[in-house]
Amino acid sequence: MGSAVVVNSSSSDNFTTVYDTNINRVVVAYRDLGNSIGKVQVVSISGTTPTLTSAVQFYSGSPTSSVAYLHSTFDSSNNRMVIVGLGGSSDDSFGVVATASTSTVSVESHVNFESGIQNDAVIAFDPNVNKVLISYKDTGNSGYGTLVVGTISGTTISFATPIVWNSSAEVYNLSIAHNADA
Repeated sequence: MGSAVVVNSSSSDNFTTVYDTNINRVVVAYRDLGNSIGKVQVVSISGTTPTLTSAVQFYSGSPTSSVAYLHSTFDSSNNRMVIVGLGGSSDDSFGVVATASTSTVSVESHVNFESGIQNDAVIAFDPNVNKVLISYKDTGNSGYGTLVVGTISGTTISFATPIVWNSSAEVYNLSIAHNADA
């Protein structure tokens, strides 16, 4: 094992990572509690030593400090990371596209896929249709399980109309994965 490297010198939470096959690096996003903003950076490994690029802010809402419930996936057809979570003063559900290089990360403006609070949005990439699928608990709709499809075009993301997949009870502890066999 190599030596530990500090990702962020202040308290942080909501860590989510992807492996970027385009640059052969790990990309990590998190909430920096020291100044309460969402950050993303690239992790390079040489032998047993990790090295991190400078952190880049990934949420541009108002206030920029209000991000939570972060999850991510890697879109291998577009070589982009997609980060989802809550943000802004009204806790709107957002998605943002991050493009990593070996030395930095660039991010585009976030796009809301749901107004108001959702809890614990989880995300997966389907390479057969080159889309991301987000599942979440829509607290504005009795906590029902809801899905929305996201499409990346260039460096931006757009979302279809969300659909409810469970309207019989409130949902908890969501998870999602792509099944290549199906």
